[in-house]
Amino acid sequence: MSTSEPLRATRLGTLFFCFAFSVIGGSVGLNALIKSNQERSLARNSLAALGGTTDATINIDINDVFSSGAVITAVCALLALLSGVFFAFTWCPVKDKRFWFRLQSCALFFCAIWLFATLIPFDYFFANREAQVSASVNGVPMTADLIQAFEQLLGITPVYRDISYLRLLAVLPWFALLFSVIAGVVLHFAARRAGAAAAGYDAKHSVSDTEHREKDLKEPEREA
Repeated sequence: MSTSEPLRATRLGTLFFCFAFSVIGGSVGLNALIKSNQERSLARNSLAALGGTTDATINIDINDVFSSGAVITAVCALLALLSGVFFAFTWCPVKDKRFWFRLQSCALFFCAIWLFATLIPFDYFFANREAQVSASVNGVPMTADLIQAFEQLLGITPVYRDISYLRLLAVLPWFALLFSVIAGVVLHFAARRAGAAAAGYDAKHSVSDTEHREKDLKEPEREA
């Protein structure tokens, strides 16, 4: 194994899984954003059709999960990009990769901390909250019972934990977080091993150069 390529197979494996689960996490996040917008559009159009008027409004407040879910999607996309670049970096013709391994490790740790700080509130919202829905037809506010009946008619629910696409977003990005931490740790140890190997290589050649100089000094003395 080359001294500049420590833990090569382990690095590639962990970076691959980090990339794969980050893509999955970003995909379910994007899917959740799209489906939530589709459900809100369906609710607005259906209320207008049932009311037989264009003066029908419905407000579905999901800012808590929408904001945190958008950040989760963005961080997963960033992790996918970084892990893909770091995976390809393995074949980059750089002699001393210690600095780059450390930089890659710090970047993954930063994204992991950011993702963790976003997943915690999102999962709390998912487990304990629901969308706040209000509606009116011809300026007359609908009661909570009418809104609930309307939701059942459309087959939708405001309770976050009962929504399948939010459940995927609450679970799958944790695997991206896990493998980003593992890949960061592996890169950290790779940097340390590369540094130790380089130090040993420099020490060996320093001793060799000293021996050659001493030998060159002794030869003239023997000739004299």
